[in-house]
Amino acid sequence: MAAKELLAQLHEVAANPRKQLDKYLAEGKKVVAVTYYTPQEIVHSMGLVPMGVWGADMEINEAKKYYPAFICSIMQTILELGIKGEYKGISAIIIPSLCDSLKTLGQNWKYAVKDIPFIPMTYPQNRKPDFGIKFTKAGYERVINDLTVATGAHFSEFALSESIKVYNEHNAAMRAFSEAAANADITAAERSDVFKSAWFMLDGIGAHNQQFFLIINLEEGNAVALMVDDSQMLIIREDGNILWILTADRQTTQHIQKAGFLITAVDS
Repeated sequence: MAAKELLAQLHEVAANPRKQLDKYLAEGKKVVAVTYYTPQEIVHSMGLVPMGVWGADMEINEAKKYYPAFICSIMQTILELGIKGEYKGISAIIIPSLCDSLKTLGQNWKYAVKDIPFIPMTYPQNRKPDFGIKFTKAGYERVINDLTVATGAHFSEFALSESIKVYNEHNAAMRAFSEAAANADITAAERSDVFKSAWFMLDGIGAHNQQFFLIINLEEGNAVALMVDDSQMLIIREDGNILWILTADRQTTQHIQKAGFLITAVDS
């Protein structure tokens, strides 16, 4: 499949998060809404789907009853969508308290959207001292307990360690993509679709149960790719004549070689 076709698929996901939500619900999965700076690895490790909520470009009506006009539009529209039932089917929403707007979103949510439980995540101002570490740990433990109450899912340290690996791999792939996309034949809107769609795709984050494959101008030698499927993850970075490939199968490696790239190391 051509790069532009794959980018079009990611655009469809980025532009239609409700369609993704309905897909997961139809599959019997439980979905937890997450904003930025939430412990998504914990959600993922418990067998739940962490799905980003970023509001919308829309007229605000109901949320005005809870917010003054100057509050961040992302917070206002998240609340507006919640009030209007656009998040129906979600098992819970995790909202951190890292800014004044987020703090009020959590409190307003409890009263305005009573059918979707609000789970707070509070971070300390000083995280490195022992007291900060204990405070943060207690915050994570509350999230875990509240997720169990809301969804019935259970937590394990081993599952969390595996999810952290998955997220680290995904973050590395996205960083590699960001660097290479600066010099590739890709528009700013397409770049946005790649990043935005990952917030709505469990597979894009790393469940590895569906293909998520992006290549930019592979045939022309300006490639960056990330692929997640049932068994592998591929990260391609170009730095001059050197190409790194992590965790690729033989067929994929042969495809890269045929495209004219020099492969210096393969770790599979």
